[in-house]
Formats: sequence, structure tokens, C-alpha cells
Amino acid sequence: MSESEFPDHPRPLDELQERIGYQFSATELLRLALIHRSYTNEHPGISDDNERMEFLGDAVLELIVSTWLYQTLPDSEEGPLTATKSRLVKEESLAKLARSFALGEFLLLGRGEESSGGRDKDSLLSDTFEALIAAIYLDAGYQATSDLIQNWLHEAFGSPQELVLQARDPRSRLQEIVQGQFNQTPMYSIEGRTGPDHDSKYLAQVAVEGFPSQTGEGPSKKIAKRTAAERMLEAIAQALAQDESD
Repeated sequence: MSESEFPDHPRPLDELQERIGYQFSATELLRLALIHRSYTNEHPGISDDNERMEFLGDAVLELIVSTWLYQTLPDSEEGPLTATKSRLVKEESLAKLARSFALGEFLLLGRGEESSGGRDKDSLLSDTFEALIAAIYLDAGYQATSDLIQNWLHEAFGSPQELVLQARDPRSRLQEIVQGQFNQTPMYSIEGRTGPDHDSKYLAQVAVEGFPSQTGEGPSKKIAKRTAAERMLEAIAQALAQDESD
């Protein structure tokens, strides 16, 4: 499609370019990245959507993140690098980045997708974010795209050094923090189990004196305790940050 054939988006694309910190030379690439297949299904005159761009953006993102971590963390082994990369490229993380740019407000959606809250679905937002990456890559090339993505990731999630530490098992990290800073040991318990044997879920609780107890759910006791530890780490971080601001 030529640029004149693209439909109007819900909000001016200049706003989005300002939010992401990048101005497109070929604006039609950005326009295409924001067309969801549900829109083309309802508008026969529009034949292109962003699914092919999602495919390319996923590959570009994987390469950029892998290279960034490899170059900035020369002492890290494969395991922590893989865990850190997985955290950065997972659906939830990409949806978080998409929301930071209000990406959902610029999408072209079909009526059904619109009415079902598509503008704020993690899956849809993460796919659109990948399409946006592809659009920038096609417009500016690898290095400019890499620089931009590294800045976004650093602002949203922290430095690579911080990220690789966070990639370690949350129960181990919680124990180190609680023992080192509070001279305690986290206390875990299994509070219940629900569902049939083939699809059961466990509810775990972790207690640290001075903080509200946290719970976690999972298909095994181990995963439930891990989830509870992650939530306790978040609770401790929030409490410490609040103390510093007071």
C-alpha cells in the first residue's frame, strides 16, 4: 500500500513517534505496524496487517537483546544470560513497554477486538511492540534499532548487571537479602491444594518478620514457593524504597 491508501489511526502518529523517541523516514512502515488482523477482516479494502512485521520484529529483538547481554556481561554464564533474555522478551515485559508508550491507543482494531478490550491485552500489545521494532529496523537499520531498544530496556528494567542478578532463583535471592539485612530466614508453608490430581494447584506462603506475608500459586509446591518468594522480594523492595523517600 502507498501511504495515501492507509486508513487514519485513532491518534496522530506524530504523538507516538515523540513517545518512542524516533521519527520515521517511511511513515507507512509505522502505519502498517499498527494494523491488527481484526481490522483487515472487517475492512476488505485493507489487505495488509502487522503479522509479518511481528515475525521479523521477534527475530530482531532476540538478536539485539542477546548481543546486548553478551557484550555487557562478559563474566556471566549461559544460564543467567538465557534467563535474563527470557525475562526481557517475554510477553509481559513487551506489553509493559508497549503501555509505557500508550501503544494500544494508536492501534487499528476490529469492532470485536475493540469491544473485548484488545487495546490493553498483553498478547496483542506484545505482538504490536514486535511489529514496531520491525518497522524501526526496516526504516533505520540494525544499529539505530539496537541503540533505541537498549535505552528502552534500561529505563524499564534496569542495567544488564542488575537484570542478571534478578535472574537468579528468587528463593535464593530472598534468603540472601533477608539473612544479610534482617538476620532472619524466610519461613515457607503450603497453605492448600486445589483441583484434581492431574491439574492440581498449590498455595504457598512465605513469612518474613516486619513485612506482610506473601502467597504464591503454582502446579507444584516448588513453583508456588518460588512465586511467593518473588512477591516477597517485590514487597521488601517497595518497603525499602518508601523508607528512603520518607
